Amino acid sequence: MKRRLRWALALVALTALFVALRLMTEPPVPELEPVPEPPPKTVETPKPPAQHTPPPNRPATIARFRNAPAPPVAPVETPADETGDPATSAETEPEACAPEAALVCHKGDVWWVDSCGAPTTELRGCDGAPCVDGECQRHPEAECGDDLALGKCDADKVVTCHGGRLVEVDCAAHEKTCVMTNAEGAVCRKRPAEPCEDQPPRCDGDELIVCVEGGLLHVDCTSSGAQCDAPEGAAPRCLRIEARKEPPEEPDCPCGCDEPAPVGTDIEVKIIAFVIGESWDQAAVTNEINMVNALFGAVGGPTGLRFTLAETLAVDRPQWLNPDNAAIQEMAFSPDLHPERPFMYVPMVFARVIHSGLVPKYGTATLPTRDTLDKGVVVVSKERHWTTGAHEIGHFLGLRHTHYGGERVVTRLEWPGGSAECDGCSDTGDGMCDTPHDPGRAVCSYMVPSCESVCDGFAPDVTNLMSYYHECRRRFSADQIARMRAIVAVRTNF
Repeated sequence: MKRRLRWALALVALTALFVALRLMTEPPVPELEPVPEPPPKTVETPKPPAQHTPPPNRPATIARFRNAPAPPVAPVETPADETGDPATSAETEPEACAPEAALVCHKGDVWWVDSCGAPTTELRGCDGAPCVDGECQRHPEAECGDDLALGKCDADKVVTCHGGRLVEVDCAAHEKTCVMTNAEGAVCRKRPAEPCEDQPPRCDGDELIVCVEGGLLHVDCTSSGAQCDAPEGAAPRCLRIEARKEPPEEPDCPCGCDEPAPVGTDIEVKIIAFVIGESWDQAAVTNEINMVNALFGAVGGPTGLRFTLAETLAVDRPQWLNPDNAAIQEMAFSPDLHPERPFMYVPMVFARVIHSGLVPKYGTATLPTRDTLDKGVVVVSKERHWTTGAHEIGHFLGLRHTHYGGERVVTRLEWPGGSAECDGCSDTGDGMCDTPHDPGRAVCSYMVPSCESVCDGFAPDVTNLMSYYHECRRRFSADQIARMRAIVAVRTNF
């Protein structure tokens, strides 16, 4: 019995030993990770992490969940980047871009860009001329030549340059002749009764005879209380003699030392735009008004006149799409262009091509007279200089060309022991005493881009907006500004 018990215990021990040896020789079975359950549809917003104080000289970085409030932190100084500008992190709100920060060339035209460099508004179209550094350059002159700025007469034919293209008009085909005018250059006109060409002025009694625009002009000097005078070495002129008992109060300026009044407060002038047919779209009209304001208020110095577009009206008058002189005269008094409004406004017509004397022109306008104080018109062509609108509005507000050829009446002041001659600048020529004498483009030329005049014996202001030096004109003179502001007041109170 005891022997059987010992054999049973030995068998159990051997079995246990065999199982232990087998477990030691087999690889272990890995523990399997539980399969994760799908996340819930809503997640509770986690609490903000505890604020961590960064080590010295190292800015704090703030991270926050979308739609979660940012944890309160003490303000830290924003470091500068390599350019010296404050560095911005992904969490910083971008600053708004300032509008109209600079002028650049974009798509061949001049555009305003914001402070972020994005083009925003077209300021002016260059009409095919080169655009360089945010400025329209002059039209290519290779086809035309610089001497055709005002055109020229080739027998009875007008040869001129319009928009950089050569244009020829046969005046004889319309029973007219080519005439060089002071205001418009070469145009087709009726043949004058007394033709002339480069004939010097002369006196015939008290009548001054002058060759003007291809015809003789007879000026009766006595109508101005003057006499025809032909001094030695000078051109004949009408001379008015004014005797005084005492010398002038200001010996340095016996003809007067009046200074123009300061500009004063801004005056708003409204414009009603009349678009003929489909010649212009609204964006082009708005850009033209922007160019006018740039010239009146910024480029050449402030005039105190600010133009706003009151409304734009479409006009269905096919005969006004390409208006000639007769159509422009009709426009000046047409009720269609002068609707009743409770404010004074400039009626500005946007046409396709203006024809003056059968020759294409960039713009035209009527001067204020007793009959046109509540009428008149400004007309601009689709193809024009970027200064054309401001130039023509200058006419509407009483300004003549700087090269206006009205005959000058000279006044000689005589007093005991002395005398002085006053050139009559206020009532002859362009009527402005602070605009230098300008013989015009028929005599003078100028350099671009330096804007230096090339004119023997004269120094015209080629930057004046009422001149014909198109690529350089930018400004009005002080006397011109005073005249325009006065005309605005008269038109407003008429």
